Amino acid sequence: MKLKIGFIGAKDTLAILEKIAEEYQEDFEAVIAPYEKKEETPDLVKRYINGVDAIIFSGQMPYKIAKKQMDITIPTLYMPHRGTSIYQVLWKMKVEGRDLEKVSFDNVSEREIKEIYQDLEISGSQVYVKEYQENLSYQEWAEHHKGLYDQGKITTVITCLRETGEILQKMGVPTYRVLVTKPLARQVIEATLYEAKSRKLRKNQLAVVVVNIDDFQKEIKSFPSEYKVQKLKLDFQRLLLDYAEETKGAIFSMGSDEFLIFTTGGALETSTNGFHNSPLMERIRKEMTLRASIGVGFGTTAYDAEHNARIGLAHAKERGGDCVFLVDQDHNLTGPLGKGNQLEYSLASSDKNILRIAEATGLSGKNINRLMAMVQKQGNQVSAKELAYYLQMTDRSARRILGILENKGYGKIIGEESEGRGRPKKIYELLL
Repeated sequence: MKLKIGFIGAKDTLAILEKIAEEYQEDFEAVIAPYEKKEETPDLVKRYINGVDAIIFSGQMPYKIAKKQMDITIPTLYMPHRGTSIYQVLWKMKVEGRDLEKVSFDNVSEREIKEIYQDLEISGSQVYVKEYQENLSYQEWAEHHKGLYDQGKITTVITCLRETGEILQKMGVPTYRVLVTKPLARQVIEATLYEAKSRKLRKNQLAVVVVNIDDFQKEIKSFPSEYKVQKLKLDFQRLLLDYAEETKGAIFSMGSDEFLIFTTGGALETSTNGFHNSPLMERIRKEMTLRASIGVGFGTTAYDAEHNARIGLAHAKERGGDCVFLVDQDHNLTGPLGKGNQLEYSLASSDKNILRIAEATGLSGKNINRLMAMVQKQGNQVSAKELAYYLQMTDRSARRILGILENKGYGKIIGEESEGRGRPKKIYELLL
C-alpha cells in the first residue's frame, strides 16, 4: 500500500511543497492541510494523524506547537529556513537593488546567517537576527522588526512568517519572505519517506527485549532461604510471561538473572505508545522488590536484534540500572524510555558536521550527538544543570563541556538566572 504524508502549515509554503510532491507520486500520496493561523495546528494534526504515515510541517513554529501540545508517534519533520532559502531571498534583494547590510532576520540561526554573510563577503555588522521564540505572536515579531526600522538600524526585514510579513507590509516596512526552495524541499521529503518506510519496516521486524535483574547476586545474599530466591525468580518470570503474551512474544530464561522476550516491532510500538514509555518497567517497579535494566533491540535477524538489545542493556547499566534503552537497526539509541531526559541519537559518528565539531572541540562524537538530540528536544538555550540532567553527568562535567563549546565558538553566554543564594547560573545558547 502506498504511503500517505500529511503537509501542515502556511498556504504559500504548502503550495510549493504540493508541486514538488507530484514528483513522488509513485512513492506516496500527499495530504495537504493549510492553516490561516498557526494556532490551528493541533486541530489539523488531530484531524489527519490517523490517516497518514508521517507529517511535514511548513516551518519550525507549527512543528514546535504540535510537538509541545500533542503526543505524536509517527515521523514528523519540518521545512527548515536555511541554506538555499536564505541565499534565494538575498539574491532577490540584490537584484532589486536593496541594501544587504542593514537587515533584520527572524526564526533563523544566527550562526548560519553569519556564515552566509562571510561566504558572500558582505559585512554583517549591521545585521540583526532574532531566533525562534515559542511564545511570541505574529504582531510581536512585527513590532520587534518595526522598532529596529524606526531607529534607522535596518532598511529591510527578512521574515520566515507569512502573517508577520503581511503586518510589516501594512506598516510600510520593506519586507521579504523566506520560502522553501525545491532542493531543500526534496531533502526533507526524502528524509520523511525514509523515516516512514523505516517505521513500517520496524513494525514487521524482529524485536528482542533483554531484561536483566540489577545486582541480583548481591541482593539475594540477604534472602533467608533458597526457596525465597526461587519464588522471586518465578514471580519475575510470571510478570514477564504476562507481558510476552500482551506483545505476542515468546520468553526465554537465560540463567538466574536474565530473560529474553522475542516479539515484533509493531507489538512493542503499540505497547510503549510509540516508544515514549515502558509499561514493563513500570510493572517491575510496582510489583517486584528488585530492580531491572532493560535493553530493546531491532534487527532483520534474531542475532542482529539481540546484539542491538544488548547494546541498549549496556547503556541502561551504564546509567545505574532501573531504566530502558532501545537500539534500532540503524544503530540509533533512544532512552531512557519514559523519562523526562529521554533522547534519541545515533551511536555512529559519520555525519560530517558532527565530526567537524568533535574535531574542533575534542568532545566525542557520541556527546555531540547527544547534545544535538537535546537541542532538538528542548531548544538551544541551556544551563549547566539542565545539560547535566539530559546527559546524565555531574554539574561540573556539564560546565566543562559548555566552557569548551563557548571557547570554540559553538556556544555563547546569553544571560544569567538567580536561584536565591549563591552565584547565579549562566544560560548558554548552543550554536551547533
